[in-house]
Amino acid sequence: MQNSNYNHKNIENEIYKYWEKNKFFKPKKSKKKHFSIVIPPPNVTGSLHMGHALNNSLQDLLIRYYRMNGYETLWQPGTDHAGIATQAVVEKNLLKEGIKKNHLGRDKFVEEIWKWKQESGDQILTQLKKLGCSCDWSRNRFTMDKDLSEAVIKTFVKDPLNIDSMTSRCLCLKLLLECKHFMNIVISKQSVSLVNDK
Repeated sequence: MQNSNYNHKNIENEIYKYWEKNKFFKPKKSKKKHFSIVIPPPNVTGSLHMGHALNNSLQDLLIRYYRMNGYETLWQPGTDHAGIATQAVVEKNLLKEGIKKNHLGRDKFVEEIWKWKQESGDQILTQLKKLGCSCDWSRNRFTMDKDLSEAVIKTFVKDPLNIDSMTSRCLCLKLLLECKHFMNIVISKQSVSLVNDK
């Protein structure tokens, strides 16, 4: 039996707008302990699935619990570029229009990727809001944001001493860098490449 007076779309949207307008999700200064979660960033390759719904519901439960107990809480949202997967999705969409990636050139193709990110990333954030996630949306990040890309380049390319100290603690990164002579890695738009050492 459906209640004709209740329309979840109108009511839930109004409640969520009220929460955002009153900045209920922003950290409030507290002398008590702090609690934060960095959302495992979903890929911008499509929409959320049931695993995301479960994962984000549990994170939301934890954030709200600590927030309601007076902790200064932050739930940091963001999305991930999923480089190879995103490239494949964009290439497939272009092929539907009869366009090959190589005919576009690098700059135009990167523009197409950013268009896709905007479309898909917004869809993901809208879905998270529909779930009622109480993230601080003013802090939303994307893994290819300019300052994050610059931090990666500074850490992994411009400061080799930092890489040496990091690789001693990170076996995966160490293995990657030891195998760099087999790779040609392009980082962000600046095309900083690691090439064969001769």
